Amino acid sequence: MLGFGSAIGPGRPDTALTPPERGAPWSPLDLAPYAWWDAEQPETLTLTGTSVSAWADAAHGHTLRQLNQGSRPVWSATALNGRPGILFDGTDDHLEIAPVPAGIPAGSGAYELWALVSQDTAGSSLMQRHIFSAGGPAASSRRFRRLQEGGVSRLGALTGDGSGTAAVIDGNEFSGIHVARAVFGSTQTGVRLDDLASASPVAIVPSTAQTRLRIGAHSEATPGNFWLGPINTFLITPILTASEAALLLAYLKARGGIT
Repeated sequence: MLGFGSAIGPGRPDTALTPPERGAPWSPLDLAPYAWWDAEQPETLTLTGTSVSAWADAAHGHTLRQLNQGSRPVWSATALNGRPGILFDGTDDHLEIAPVPAGIPAGSGAYELWALVSQDTAGSSLMQRHIFSAGGPAASSRRFRRLQEGGVSRLGALTGDGSGTAAVIDGNEFSGIHVARAVFGSTQTGVRLDDLASASPVAIVPSTAQTRLRIGAHSEATPGNFWLGPINTFLITPILTASEAALLLAYLKARGGIT
């Protein structure tokens, strides 16, 4: 049990919908996500060979695109734990949608990010690498990223309040395959890696612009800090209850072969 959502902000009543109660296999769609980009649903992908020019979310059809052939990530059927994934090269690969779709909260609206990824940057590297960013410049954005602290890779999040930023860094090593989670609450931001003990959330009220949303790079006018490694799936969800978070964590850990 994570007990993490309630520490960040209010969620829905803690009545998890387990498969027996629904009479059908559980799916992340049961969480009513704002978006779910999933490399294991080939019908959501537009490919030129194996290069990804568009990736539609399975919940609402919000479509990330890359018009530049040289900046397109690559789909592989065995990219992560022998399962499909989108491979980002750490040089220029990214996907984006602009502006941020109306169905995804901006301003001070709250949501969670969940990603099953392999973080492939060496711990000795000082490079920041972004899984996700929404908004514009740092003070008007939310960012979900890899950075270095203490000579190893860490998972972090950054939130802008319109004039400044606050950052939080998880204390566990972020290398290889993991479930990465960020909670951008209405007054606090936190991160968590797998189900390990987490850093305390930081207090900040988001002020996120609707300028753009990117996977694989930051949200500045010129993209940068490109992700290195495969992404199997990525979700934007409402603030989850502890039971809902436990279901999603178990689902993603099973995909990633994480024990």
